[in-house]
Amino acid sequence: MDGGAAAKIYEFDGFVVDPVRRTITQGGHPLQLTSKALDTLLFLIEHSGKTVTKRQIMDAVWADTAVEENNLTQQISALRKAFGETPGDHRFIITVPGKGYSFIGGIHRIEPRIRSAAGYSLTTQLIIACAVLLGSLTMAFLTIAASRQSVKPTVAVLAFHSTSGDEDSLGAGLRYTLTAKLGTLRDVIDVRPTGTLPHNDPLMAGRELAVDTVVDGTVQHIGEHVRVTIQMIDVRKGRVLWGKSIDAEESQSFAAQDAVADEVVASLEQIYSRS
Repeated sequence: MDGGAAAKIYEFDGFVVDPVRRTITQGGHPLQLTSKALDTLLFLIEHSGKTVTKRQIMDAVWADTAVEENNLTQQISALRKAFGETPGDHRFIITVPGKGYSFIGGIHRIEPRIRSAAGYSLTTQLIIACAVLLGSLTMAFLTIAASRQSVKPTVAVLAFHSTSGDEDSLGAGLRYTLTAKLGTLRDVIDVRPTGTLPHNDPLMAGRELAVDTVVDGTVQHIGEHVRVTIQMIDVRKGRVLWGKSIDAEESQSFAAQDAVADEVVASLEQIYSRS
């Protein structure tokens, strides 16, 4: 191969080939190639834009060693894999049927800069340093973003007691319906089970459950009428985030359950989507 050409550094589409150091990098990161694969690449680059026969490549790369054509095919395959090429999508090395191969990547020849004692050009050192810094910043950003996305506000639905002090069938139905419908917000909040935890003090219950928000309510029966009073409490700040009363007929208890659940889901979604 041409000694003068070998003194240059080649760049194409983010890949940098240094014939003197016999390295190839992509974005500052070294790629692993065998010595014969690199020799094959250098020969193709030095004849960029021209069709070279398989025999020409084999004579140059293997010199006085007798090898089969399969050896060259393996090196070409390794190069295409290193370049990320897929079958039928050859951006750099194309096969010329019945003739050989041709390198079609847009080559930029770079004159080597003054090299440091370690042998790297100052330009290459700067590229590597920037790539390492960029990689570190990217990893830090992704770590922070992932940690933020994994921490969702926690919500617990407490029992809906009637004015008599117990949770009747309507109150239990409200709690189950609301808990089920809050499951539709699993990408926004994390709903915690409450079991049989007493809740005379909703703030205390919320702290025992270690949640951010509790949903608390009462059911009042007046003849054939029902009034459901509901509130959402910020456990950490000890304040009411939202509250409402809904009236319904006793015969429409299922509709009341759905109405209350829909109101709470919509309000929670609005509150935490803004967070």
